[in-house]
Amino acid sequence: MKKNKIVRWVITVLIILILAGALGYLFLTLSQQRAEEEQRQQNLQQEETPYTQQDFAMDTLIVQSIYGDLGEEAAAANKTLLDDLENKLSMYKQDSEISQVNAKAGLTEVRRLEVSDDTYNLLVRGKELGEQTQGLFDITIGPLSRLWNITGENPQVPSEDEITKTLSYVDYTQLSFDDSNHSVRLQKPFMQIDLGGIAKGYACDKIKASMAEQGVTSATVSLGGNVLVIGKKPNGEDFSVGIRDPFGGDNDIMGTLAAPDKILATTGAYERYFEQDGKVYHHVLNPRTGYPCETELASVTVISEDGTLADCLSTTFYIAGKQAVLDNLNNHEEFALIAIDQDKNVYISDSLKDSFTLSEGKGYTLAEGNA
Repeated sequence: MKKNKIVRWVITVLIILILAGALGYLFLTLSQQRAEEEQRQQNLQQEETPYTQQDFAMDTLIVQSIYGDLGEEAAAANKTLLDDLENKLSMYKQDSEISQVNAKAGLTEVRRLEVSDDTYNLLVRGKELGEQTQGLFDITIGPLSRLWNITGENPQVPSEDEITKTLSYVDYTQLSFDDSNHSVRLQKPFMQIDLGGIAKGYACDKIKASMAEQGVTSATVSLGGNVLVIGKKPNGEDFSVGIRDPFGGDNDIMGTLAAPDKILATTGAYERYFEQDGKVYHHVLNPRTGYPCETELASVTVISEDGTLADCLSTTFYIAGKQAVLDNLNNHEEFALIAIDQDKNVYISDSLKDSFTLSEGKGYTLAEGNA
């Protein structure tokens, strides 16, 4: 009898040990699964939440939203890149490379030691764009920019004589290059280069290339009126880029566009202006007349993979007017257009119709042929 009790006791202990082991194993398994799930959720949350950074560079607010582990590193690299470009390309920085070229207008050449590849290449591209637009976009508009000083603290309406005289210094054909030594020359005294019409678009191109090298596949970068879109969101959704309402406030939009891997550049009179004697003067100067351009358009947005081109064309079409927009609405593979006239009619390239959403209650109408 005593022996049977011992056997039963041993069996009971074994069962208890087995159950305890099983429960312990189950507990450890569940704990591991819970930890793995928490880590998965954390990783997913990190993927779906971009690293966001705001800075001021190139005379505008810069907003970067970058997904993935490289977000902070990429944003810092982009800010360094923008500061470097500003120090090279700004006509308002006394020591910039562009200021060096302007200071020697009509006098001598600026050789490779003084002009970087960025400056040289953008100047060459700027002259090419001047030729392609028949001078409606002219990077030697600097003397007019300084005369009006619309982006400065004391803008003014110059006299007709001052404008006529200053126009004689605006001529992109008087910019010459020597590829053998990267020399640049403004051939006439008092000429000045102003790259404000393409510098931010060029910066978008540089940032796009830089982030591709770093492995960034999902991001948006806003540089004032220019927006760079890289890929889509990590969940596969398109980024929705707002098109500013030219008749509204800074944060009002008249529609949204899905534009993966594109650069958007927008020009409108609302960006910078001043009022004198009851009349409003905006910053978009016509290099043919010397005055702020008169146009039926409220804004023009150009969408392209080429940021420099988009930046140039948004200004060019804004100056050229509505008929030029209509003539080029569906005629080019390199770019597409969204233009708004003063009556709130919206003209949009066919290639964008399926990815554009018009905001309700804003009073905008898709123009005939765009519905």
